[in-house]
Amino acid sequence: MTNGAGGPPWPAEVAGPSPGLRRLQSGRARAATIAPYLAAALFALLPHESTAVPTMAVSTSYDLYWSPEFVDHLDVEQCAAVWLHEVSHLLRGHARRGTAIGVTRETARLWNLACDAAINADLRDMGLSLPGGVLAEDLGVHHHLSAEEIYALISSTERPAPPEALHPDCGSGAGGGPRAWEAQLSPDGGRALVDDAVARRVAVAIVEHVARDNGSDRPSDPTQRDGVWPAAVPIAWRLWAAEVLDSRIDWKVQLAKLTRRELVARGAADYTSRRLARREVEPFVLSSLAARSSASCAVVVDTSASIDEVELGAAICELAALVRALRGLPIDVVLCDTAATVVRRVVDPRSLVLCGGGGTDLRVGIAAAALLRPAADLIVVLTDGYTPWPSEPPPANRRARYLAVLLDDAPVPPPYFTTISVPGGGFARRSSNMVGVLRPTGER
Repeated sequence: MTNGAGGPPWPAEVAGPSPGLRRLQSGRARAATIAPYLAAALFALLPHESTAVPTMAVSTSYDLYWSPEFVDHLDVEQCAAVWLHEVSHLLRGHARRGTAIGVTRETARLWNLACDAAINADLRDMGLSLPGGVLAEDLGVHHHLSAEEIYALISSTERPAPPEALHPDCGSGAGGGPRAWEAQLSPDGGRALVDDAVARRVAVAIVEHVARDNGSDRPSDPTQRDGVWPAAVPIAWRLWAAEVLDSRIDWKVQLAKLTRRELVARGAADYTSRRLARREVEPFVLSSLAARSSASCAVVVDTSASIDEVELGAAICELAALVRALRGLPIDVVLCDTAATVVRRVVDPRSLVLCGGGGTDLRVGIAAAALLRPAADLIVVLTDGYTPWPSEPPPANRRARYLAVLLDDAPVPPPYFTTISVPGGGFARRSSNMVGVLRPTGER
């Protein structure tokens, strides 16, 4: 092949990708068009060509292994379906879930079958079909069971074993431990930290996608997609996103431990004699006649530039969980980078406009929370931890309990804070591979 100007031929190494790799790349692009909410996970996968892989497989460190012979027989739509199938193993944590129920190398085939059947049911709901993919009907089970339920049924000694022809191997990402080809092609396993990061980013995208779909004029038949409309989000993915984005903290337990008043029960279990009934009774006051306390809570949210959108999503989830634990009792929110913005009586954290994006000095926000009246009984700080801290409680509110929720592995705040580390917080900082996935070019 010449360079087009009569010169010498181009070197072979710059002649472009192989036909199989081009088809693989086209399949990934098509998969991202069909399910744009999964794009972060799809483009986090690092492809490796391997003749040792029967079809396509994934590792727990987000490596994808593909057989040239298998891919050569796929069209772009089929290739897209396989991409979505394989990335589903990783997002749904099939390796971890398999370990939790005792899946071994000997039983990994049955577990892989169960996971495939659960995934393929959702792909079929999206109007897609896999080349030779196993369906729940092939295993004699209902098509909307969980992978664990399908596994329990097909591994029962009272049922006939699945046909030997159904022998998938989707790699360690589907459970059963690492495969031989994984050790050969990616021995360092240095990308394992991307797992939680990608899952939370995809979960946020699913929530946003569903919100945009509400009221849209979408074709009702998924097979009638004309390349413009992405497939609607299956209910299984919606439930998965809700689980991923759920709070990492049991706020009912924390509130019971950290406050002098019963915040969780909205004052129902705590009484005070500071305000007696209109007809004062002495010397005793029955609990039913005493006034209920009205404890208050303030939350300082770090909105500086060091907080990426995933951490902001985690902060909103914790805020929502805190409101639920308070049974709808409004909270005061202080948004802070180097300046503080106070939002009073928040009952729906999703309505907050998270302003900020500058430097970080949460001393300003903590001082603003301490100045609130009535004085807060509990002051919560949601941050990645990379901020100066006040060395002692602000004089404006020394009696409050102070709780720091760290979204990253940062130095702990001063001792008067009770500190909780949220696992899987500062994803982008802990995995340089994910910077482009989690934060687009430029500042928010």
